[in-house]
Amino acid sequence: MILKGRMISKGCAEGNVLKFNRSISFLGDVNISTGKMEAEKVDIQDKILVFPYGRGSTVGSFVIYNLKVHGRAPVAIINSLAETIVATGAVISSIPMIDLVNTDLIMNGDYVIVNASEGVIEIKNVEMKDLISSIIAVDKSIILFKQPEWHDLYPKGWALYTSDVKKNETLEHAAIRGIKEKFEENAQSFKKLPDSIMIRKGQTVWNVHFFIFYMERPISSIKGKNIEYKPFRLDKTSNIDIDDKVLKVIRELSNL
Repeated sequence: MILKGRMISKGCAEGNVLKFNRSISFLGDVNISTGKMEAEKVDIQDKILVFPYGRGSTVGSFVIYNLKVHGRAPVAIINSLAETIVATGAVISSIPMIDLVNTDLIMNGDYVIVNASEGVIEIKNVEMKDLISSIIAVDKSIILFKQPEWHDLYPKGWALYTSDVKKNETLEHAAIRGIKEKFEENAQSFKKLPDSIMIRKGQTVWNVHFFIFYMERPISSIKGKNIEYKPFRLDKTSNIDIDDKVLKVIRELSNL
C-alpha cells in the first residue's frame, strides 16, 4: 500500500517500523549512548521511527546527529506533523524524513520502504480496499445496524450500512446496488459526501466512502435474517455504542 506525504529530509530507506503513539523528545526520551528509548527500553537503531510529532529542547537536533555519527540512529523518520527540532536533526544527519502522513495507518513491525525525496511510503503486505458506508436517513433519524461478531471493522457494534465495491464498479453504482440488495423501500434521493476516511484493521486499510440516502418512508423490512436495526436521533442522547469516527461524520449532518 502506498501513502503520500511531504518531504522534510530527502533520501531513501527501508526497514521495520518502531511506532509510538506519543510525542518524542530526543533529549531525555532517547539514551544517546545506547540509542534506546529510556522508558520502553527498545532500540531505535536501524528502525523506521514513526511518531506523531517531536518536542523538547533544541539540543534534541544534536542528539539525533550524535546518534547518526555513532551508528545508533533510525534509518528514517515518519511524523504526522514535523516540528523544527526533529526536522533539523534529520536534515543535518541526512536521515530521510516525511510528515503529513496518517500514522494511524502504519503499525508497529510493518516493513516499510521510504522514498522521502518523492514523499512516498510503501507499506509491504498491506492492501487497500474501498468500502461504502451508507447513511440511511428517514425524517430526522438515521438507521444504525448491529454488526455481527465477524464484521471486519465494527464487530458487535452499531454502525452505518456497509457494502463492498466490486471489481470495475464505480462507487456510486456500488452504493446503489447495496441499497437495492438490502431494502424494500426506494430512496427518494441520494448523494455522495465529499470526504472519506481510512481505517486500518490487520493487513487491510479500508477506504470508507460515505453516501447518504433519503428514504421516502420509514423502513418496514430488510432483506435477510436476524438483522437488528434501530433509529438514531442526532438531537437526542443515545446509549448506542458507535465508533467515534463514524459518529463524527453523522454529526456533521446535523441539518438532516
